[in-house]
Amino acid sequence: MKVRDLVGGKDIVLVSGKLCSGKGHYCTTNYPDHFHLPVSTVVKQLANTQSRSELAKTASLDDDIVQALIREIDNHPRVVVDGIRQVSVVRALQNQYGNQITDIIWLGVPDNTRRARFAARRDVKDDVDFDTASAGDVALGIDDVERHFSTSGRVVSND
Repeated sequence: MKVRDLVGGKDIVLVSGKLCSGKGHYCTTNYPDHFHLPVSTVVKQLANTQSRSELAKTASLDDDIVQALIREIDNHPRVVVDGIRQVSVVRALQNQYGNQITDIIWLGVPDNTRRARFAARRDVKDDVDFDTASAGDVALGIDDVERHFSTSGRVVSND
């Protein structure tokens, strides 16, 4: 038992990476005792859409995303949040939870591996090609998230 368990603190892990970096698999494999909270699930509910092309247009929802994440995180002692695409969301969670965020992980995966994963998964939500989907993530701010995670957390190879 950790000290934080005795005082009611949380154990929050943030995991992010580019499209098809294996975030969901990494979270369920490495944090089986944590509640898995994919940001995409929250965004899909807020935007009332499933398609990747529409999800790429949700930059203005960052405050709503933060509030929804906080509501869900507050219901669980151990949470792994997966797939943040905007640095404003990361900073808001860090401001809210401080040192209760125990790890920040960027999943580094070569582009050719991510591209192959995208092609192989044939997910119904992927209504655009890999390059268009990746560009949508860049427009949301994924590169800023990568820089933030790389400097305030750690990079893990997931290929």
